[in-house]
Amino acid sequence: MTNGEFYALDNLLKDEKLNSLNKILDVINTTDRLGILDVIKGILEDENTIGKIIGSLTSDDVLELLVNWDKVIKTTKLFINEDNIYNIQFLINLIDKVRSKGILDPIIGLLEDEESLGKIINALINDFTLNLINHWEEIINDLSRIDLTNFKYYTLLVSATGEALKTENVKPITSIWEIYKLLKDPDIQRGLGVAASVLKRIGKLYVPDKGLAFEVEKKL
Repeated sequence: MTNGEFYALDNLLKDEKLNSLNKILDVINTTDRLGILDVIKGILEDENTIGKIIGSLTSDDVLELLVNWDKVIKTTKLFINEDNIYNIQFLINLIDKVRSKGILDPIIGLLEDEESLGKIINALINDFTLNLINHWEEIINDLSRIDLTNFKYYTLLVSATGEALKTENVKPITSIWEIYKLLKDPDIQRGLGVAASVLKRIGKLYVPDKGLAFEVEKKL
């Protein structure tokens, strides 16, 4: 036995080295008992599998992963945060429900259609919508004063006005005699009655020198 071999054997027989060697042997025995050692041995004997493993470990994706390892760890910490896990689960459930309702596919299709998406963005970002946002609180406060039980009358009035403008043959009235003739029409008589009722309500709300808005706010 050479001096080098004797030195190596002496170094191996030291207590701390024997302790480490025993731990290694314990690990080997455990993996062998669990059947893991046979799997590892089979992989090492399969050149094709070994080639794939080595190729994966030396691939650009793995190397990039190692380069950005710190960022990966920070991102992983975000995902294992309890609040973030709940948010992620909520988001996944939301996407699943939207997909099951058939809503997700039209949304994806819309996002891929640049022309339609541009129209939507232009509709959302213009002077009108920006003005609407700037006065949103004021608008909500005013809308809260509307009696929704009368909403059907508002819609009927708007609908009737639109229908009249679209289908009626509107003729100019050029004399007082034509007005007298129109007053014989039952529909016009009722319409004038509605207009008079509205004008009466407006007159009650209006206060000279203070205006309509002041009195509306006071009464509501």
